[in-house]
Amino acid sequence: MSAPDLILEHRDGNKVKKSLRIQAKSDLFLIGSSKDADLRLSGEKIAGCHLVLKFRAPHWYACDLSGSQDTLLDEKNIVEQKLEDSHVLKIGQHQIRLLNKSTKKVLFTNDVVLGEGAKQQIIIRRGRGVVESFYRDRDAVQHFRNGETKITLPAPTSTEWVVTEIGKRIIQQRLVPIQDVAKLEAFKIDRDFAKPLAIVLMIFAVLAVGVKLAPKSNTAKNLDEKSLDIIFNAKVVQKKRTESKKIQMAAKAKRGGTDAPNVAAKNQAMPEESQAPKVSNKTTAALTNLRASGLNSLIGKIAKRAAKSGIMIAASGTTADKAPGRAFYGAGTATVGGGGAASKASSTYKLGGVGTKGVGGGASNVGEGTARVGGKVGQGEVALIDDETVIDGGLDKDVIAEVIRRNIGQIRYCYERQLSANRDLYGKILVKFVINAGGLVNDPKIENSTLKSSMVEGCVLRRLAGWKFPLPKGGTSVRVSYPFLFKALD
Repeated sequence: MSAPDLILEHRDGNKVKKSLRIQAKSDLFLIGSSKDADLRLSGEKIAGCHLVLKFRAPHWYACDLSGSQDTLLDEKNIVEQKLEDSHVLKIGQHQIRLLNKSTKKVLFTNDVVLGEGAKQQIIIRRGRGVVESFYRDRDAVQHFRNGETKITLPAPTSTEWVVTEIGKRIIQQRLVPIQDVAKLEAFKIDRDFAKPLAIVLMIFAVLAVGVKLAPKSNTAKNLDEKSLDIIFNAKVVQKKRTESKKIQMAAKAKRGGTDAPNVAAKNQAMPEESQAPKVSNKTTAALTNLRASGLNSLIGKIAKRAAKSGIMIAASGTTADKAPGRAFYGAGTATVGGGGAASKASSTYKLGGVGTKGVGGGASNVGEGTARVGGKVGQGEVALIDDETVIDGGLDKDVIAEVIRRNIGQIRYCYERQLSANRDLYGKILVKFVINAGGLVNDPKIENSTLKSSMVEGCVLRRLAGWKFPLPKGGTSVRVSYPFLFKALD
């Protein structure tokens, strides 16, 4: 007889709201209003841990933990009650039906005829589990050991079980007809093993179908008949070798019987060397330094600021060489044009008719009135708040701060690029990221932000994702929470 399962039905009138099968090998089954309860019930009279269902071999028990009068089992208040067959449990306004479902199978009946071919069945148990089950001859004597003590068990004489306890083991012996031995040795799938076995069989079936449907190689079909003959026909191969030898002999005779290659062919002009300019090592090093210094980013930054606050000067009409000219500049040797005059005749550009404000310095022959007028380019500062930094892992705070300070220019660039368009942009961004075992940044994200600029936040995350930190101690990941404070400079 196997350990019984308990069937639980949560009912609402004649309607079943939930049906559960509770296995005897499971831990405590908790009923109550707690979010961790196995069966969660609602209501004012339902305690967090109201009632527990527990299997203690060989019976199920219901234990009331609430201490209230609103828990009834078969219309009676309980503290602990053994569950034998079918019971009705009432908790507040909820009704639960409990069915103790024992699985009983009669292996042999007492009126069986053993006959001449009877076998001895031996089952060794430990607790509720079966350790071993096997068959021996009808009159075979069994030997077992309990430590250093040897115990001999005689053969059973009937179909009734003979039970013997040896230490923690329980030995069961009985006689069975030979025809029933074949039935008992038939393959049987345990209920708990059925689902994993079905999944494994399904995987094998899918693999078998995939192998069967996989395209077969068509290499042999794609080869023509001539190629197949060359590969598999020795006579064809010999014929090709003979033809090749004849061609070589004819070429040798044409060269006058010498094995030297054709001199004319040897003296053929080599293709001209490529006229493309050779790459200089100094040029390559200079370009590399320019890229490393971020010159492209600097030029783009300056251009964007100029686009926001610069003044475009344009003119149309006659050229600067014709007075009175309205063009911005003109090439030539004239000393007049555009309403102004040059100091001397030369191949220069001439500019005139432009008003200025204030005094500006310049080269010789330049006096007052050359300063320009224009708005300021926005500049910003990024501050690090070490007191609000949170580090969890195998790297010191100072080590992480050093890497961030070394790359702070990238964060400042993200801020200043948007500051030119919005002078009122300021605030704080809290960034969270993970430094993996290789020192690289994983999963950077904005935890919270008062800057309220998706452009700056996205730029910061992209820059941060490319940083490289020292390797953490112990090869573990490091979780970092780092704040950046952005403010504009006058």
